[in-house]
Amino acid sequence: MDKKGVVFHYINEKLDTGSAMGKFFITMLAALAELERNVVSERTKDALQNKKVQGFRVGNLPFGWALGGVDQKLIKNKDEQVILKKMKSLKNRGLSFQKIADSLNIKGLSTRRGGQFKKQNVHQTLKNSIKHKVLDKLCL
Repeated sequence: MDKKGVVFHYINEKLDTGSAMGKFFITMLAALAELERNVVSERTKDALQNKKVQGFRVGNLPFGWALGGVDQKLIKNKDEQVILKKMKSLKNRGLSFQKIADSLNIKGLSTRRGGQFKKQNVHQTLKNSIKHKVLDKLCL
């Protein structure tokens, strides 16, 4: 606000950012807000790490996979695996992410949530499938 020459006046509490005390108060509020944001971030990271240590799955399931069985292990989602293989095949033929999305949509195939594919969906799905390639060897 200072750089733009803006001064904030809070009438109920007589706060004026044009004064030294007003600037100090705003700085303290901003610092407290940043501290709270960082504390929440740390707690979230710690909680997720604790879940991982306990053996719980954390994060979204990769496209083409589902949780199954009593132990909730990753298993192949047959319908999504068909779409994933089609994506890979079209990409190997040199099609762009947009052309792959168009092809899937024309065939009436849909995303996990029932929507139409977009080039971003295809790009992210193929990128994730490379990262999760080891799943093919570990799961049924």
